[in-house]
Amino acid sequence: MRAQQAIAIVGDNEVVSQSTILLLKRARQKVHAFAGGAEFLAWEAPDSLGCILLDLHLAGTDPLAFIRALERRGSTVPVLLLARHGDVPMIVEAMSRGAADFLERPYSPALLLDAVRRARAGGQKRLGRQSIDPRAKSKVDGLSRRQHAVLRRMLKGQPNKIIAWELSLSVRTVETYRAHMLTRLGAGSTADAIRLAIAAGLGNETADISRSGSATHPSSLSQEGSPDAGVGTAISSSQNQRFGNTKYRRLALPVGRIGKNARITGTGSQ
Repeated sequence: MRAQQAIAIVGDNEVVSQSTILLLKRARQKVHAFAGGAEFLAWEAPDSLGCILLDLHLAGTDPLAFIRALERRGSTVPVLLLARHGDVPMIVEAMSRGAADFLERPYSPALLLDAVRRARAGGQKRLGRQSIDPRAKSKVDGLSRRQHAVLRRMLKGQPNKIIAWELSLSVRTVETYRAHMLTRLGAGSTADAIRLAIAAGLGNETADISRSGSATHPSSLSQEGSPDAGVGTAISSSQNQRFGNTKYRRLALPVGRIGKNARITGTGSQ
């Protein structure tokens, strides 16, 4: 009989981690919890490890450096990102490096379990630059020039107002392009459109632009050649952090209770 695949949770937000652990254990999942990337990497992971849940807001750890450390180790365990609204640029770069999928808080127990099942079902693939999905590329290539421009800016995490300003359009016009774009892609939500764009290779281009400012990236302060370079480097004590040329703002969100219809949230403070 095949051993049950365990799940590792890498996150220092106690409320989110404990809530997620409780939900997974209620679903009879075997769970291992870690407060940071360095702690996980020091652990001898069992062959039965089936998925890693990675909180993108780890104090003292660059989550992108953590993924690169897994990549250098040749890891094939799927990584599921636990994100917040506004984390799109980090999601894009992480998924371009091989992360399997993402969940944006708040999320329901059903969504969490479904995402874990999909990540496991996707099979074991080495982390690293991902190949382009021809079907996804065909859909993205079918967008109009304006729809394509809106999608690229969505991958940068830009809100409609900024997109409108950059394209010299009204916000209402951007909203219209965005709605038509989702329809043409066959995407049921913005999250689905982001997944499709990443699969089509647009995420690689966006990640390359982000890394062009790598001189100020926390991982660049680590010793070159270290298999876990950058993982334990503190991002910043400020509530505003910068990765490359992209700025991320931590937002405080309400914390939900655990129950049948509970939704896992998190706080913006560390």
